This record gives sequence, structure tokens and C-alpha cells, in this order.
Amino acid sequence: MKTISIIGYGNVGETLAKYINNYNKLDLSFICSKHFNDKTIFSNTKIFPNISQINSLPDIVFITSKDKQIENIATTLAETFKEKLLSKTIIHTSGTYSLEVLSACEKFGANCVAAHPFQTFFSKNISCLNNIFWGIEINNEKYYTDIKELIQQLNGHPFLLPTSITKNKALYHSIAVAVSNYMAGAIKLGTLIANEIKLPQKDFLIPIINTTIENCVKSIIENDNNFPLTGPIIRGDNETIEKHIEALKMYPNLQKSYIEFANGLYSIANTNKEK
Repeated sequence: MKTISIIGYGNVGETLAKYINNYNKLDLSFICSKHFNDKTIFSNTKIFPNISQINSLPDIVFITSKDKQIENIATTLAETFKEKLLSKTIIHTSGTYSLEVLSACEKFGANCVAAHPFQTFFSKNISCLNNIFWGIEINNEKYYTDIKELIQQLNGHPFLLPTSITKNKALYHSIAVAVSNYMAGAIKLGTLIANEIKLPQKDFLIPIINTTIENCVKSIIENDNNFPLTGPIIRGDNETIEKHIEALKMYPNLQKSYIEFANGLYSIANTNKEK
């Protein structure tokens, strides 16, 4: 049975910890985080507020902290454990950062991996891990079989990222942000405007959101070049957009957000027409 630890307890770290805690083929050795507060859930797992209190490492260490903290954590692990890192597997889950941020551990013989779960973890429910793809970056492909097995145990699908992607990881990660965060932002803008005019959200918004998502999914599955967009922007109806902007003038922040979304969508619509 592989022993695993998690350093960092944000949305990804919490979701992974809960999954491993409920999976009898993986052993959650410890969680390291200053912000941990789920002691009743992880009764058999050691909890450390900082790395200096850790006395030994398990087979696999997941670093699920904020991106800007990963390199410092790797350096601290290297300075603390040195040769004891030999043959240990150190994994960071950032979608933007490459393997370079783990170089301090690699110098002491650790098997270093970047494994990014292509998912949103807002709910922190273990179902988030079901059937998702993980973008994998690894220097020594002889360890890929072990990583593949680990991701499959997490109910995911490993995908070894080609060099054409790993040389610009930020571009890869921007896709996840666009299809998840920006979509959620657009929906939130609609709900905020609906609140202002007391429009019943469940009755009006949910059907159109579901249909829009279905249309987008269908377009991806069929791999066509159609942009499943209706409304004034795709029609070139600037007069209607101007009326929207004028109507929103009593809500300056919402008006500003609407204009920014409209400009972005106009740019995408024109790009799609050019193809």
C-alpha cells in the first residue's frame, strides 16, 4: 500500500485528502497545513502545522499549496530531508508551473512530477475527481507507469503532456480558467442583474444555462467550428447592446462587467468568423 502525504490544504488538497482517506488502497500518512481544521474527519492521519515538525516522508508527497509557495516548499523539503528524498515521489498539482519548481528535491534523487487535475474544486467533494483528466509532466518517463497507476487509483485519466504544451504551461492552464472561471463569472453577472430586478433565478436562469452548456458540449464532441452563440453580438446588433449598457448605468459595477464581457465576446465571435 502506497503511503501519501499532502502539503497544503486548499480546495485541491482537501479534496485529495478526503478521497485518499476513503480509499483503502492508499494510506494518508500526514497533512501539513497551518489552516487545517478537519481533525474529526482524519482521525488516523497525523497533522503538522509546518514542515519542520515532519520527521519522515511517505512514498508520495503531494504539494497542493498556492502556486507561489511550491518552490519554497520544495526547497524546504530538500534542506530538511536531503538524501532521504532518494526514490520518494514529489508531486505538485499546479497547472501553470512546470517541474522546475521542484528542482531542489530532484537534486537529492526524488522522482518529481507535475500532475494537474483538470477540474474545478469549488465544492471540495470527492466526486470532483471522478473521470477527469490529469495533465502530467515528468522528466524520467520510466516512472510514468507508477504515476499512471496512482492517477487511476484517484479515479482519473493520466495524460502525458507533450513538450509543445509543457514549454508554455500557462497557456494550458488558461484553458481551464476560461471554460470554468470565466463561464462562472458570466453566469454570476446574470444572477446579479436578475437580483436587481427581482427576476426568479431558478425559473428563468437554469433552463437557459443548461441549454447553453449542452450546446457547447455538443460542439466539442462533434469537433465542429460552429460557435453556439445567439443574440445581438453574433447578429451585429450594436443598438441592442447599447440599450443594455444604458439600462445598466444605475449599476456602474455591473455595467462595467457587462461591457468587458461584451468586448471579449465580440472579439471571440470575430475570431471564429475568420476561421
